[in-house]
Amino acid sequence: MTTNRERIQNKLIDLAEAGPFYGVSYESRRPIVSLQADTTPIHIKALETGSEFDQPDLNRQSFIRERSNWAWELRLQFKTEVNLEAFEELIAAEPPVLLSTSSLRQVTLLLEKSDPEHPVQQQASQGTQVVYTFEAHLSPA
Repeated sequence: MTTNRERIQNKLIDLAEAGPFYGVSYESRRPIVSLQADTTPIHIKALETGSEFDQPDLNRQSFIRERSNWAWELRLQFKTEVNLEAFEELIAAEPPVLLSTSSLRQVTLLLEKSDPEHPVQQQASQGTQVVYTFEAHLSPA
């Protein structure tokens, strides 16, 4: 049986693998975005970081709760410095949607925050690392 947790985790990993992410190179202290080839993450982790529960909208029984907010992190690490803008704009403009099934609610993945850490300029030993925070918005049951 597939759960929404599995679907969300798999979708976030699929998004990270698909990109687009573009490498950054430097010429005399000026960054130049290299658009020749996509760069893919060397490490990808999708983790749920918290949930909130509330009374369902259509239920008058105060003891029944359903998930009202579901927070997720997508952690990426690259070999080199990358430009994250194209990926972020794509995800922000067209939030991924996991359609409902007979047993699972529809989920929309809303990008809430980007927290990048870029390497020291022209330092080849490290690459960009970023943590994206998503809200998994569940449609009403």
